[in-house]
Amino acid sequence: MHARAVLCHLAERNEILARAFAWLAPGGWLVVEDIYTLPTGSSPYAAMNRYAAAAQRSAHKRGADMQWGNRVPGVLAQLGFTDVGAEAQPRLLGAGGRPDDLWRINLTQAGPHLVRDRLLTQTDLDECLALLDDPGFVDIRYFSIAAWGRKPLGQ
Repeated sequence: MHARAVLCHLAERNEILARAFAWLAPGGWLVVEDIYTLPTGSSPYAAMNRYAAAAQRSAHKRGADMQWGNRVPGVLAQLGFTDVGAEAQPRLLGAGGRPDDLWRINLTQAGPHLVRDRLLTQTDLDECLALLDDPGFVDIRYFSIAAWGRKPLGQ
């Protein structure tokens, strides 16, 4: 069973992992890939920090936790999974490729909602989008975390 970058958006994420444990056959593996966004204020770019603060407030309102990814291995162990492991990879923005594409999609889809809800200004959103087109821009905004565990054979 595999889940990728979805559980952090759901308020009942830990309960879903518990259900997944029950669904797995003995010896079955669960792989969860999710994100860990860096704390607000960790970017050297003021506009990115303002966007991060707005996105975090919005996420908490709807029960999401964009910093949940680093807790997945511990949750798996608490649920009874064995052979728990994890890998983390920083996602560099400004180098082109998929991380930039994903961030641009986040900004263009979520940004207008943050502006509408008065969590972010249009100027801040425009500054963030402009940074992605700036050849001198480089930033790490999140880590991709993969965690896995196996259901014990006797269960």
